[in-house]
Amino acid sequence: MTRRVKRKIGTASLAQAEIGYQLELARGASVIASMLTNENMTAAIGETLATFVGAHGTADLQIFVQLLGQRLVERDRSDAADILST
Repeated sequence: MTRRVKRKIGTASLAQAEIGYQLELARGASVIASMLTNENMTAAIGETLATFVGAHGTADLQIFVQLLGQRLVERDRSDAADILST
């Protein structure tokens, strides 16, 4: 029973983060997905994460990374999502 409650809280937090960070997610996914080389993609990922941390701190960074990865997969850039998750 406890696991189920934690999962619901996690899902709610994920949904709240997606709403709260939708601008950063859209901008980051767009910039990262437009990169043609792994070098540029890695630089764009670093810049996106640094911008997020600068604006919001590190408390929700893992959630942001997870959501950003999902957005990249939706844009058919699983290669970028893989780089993001390493």
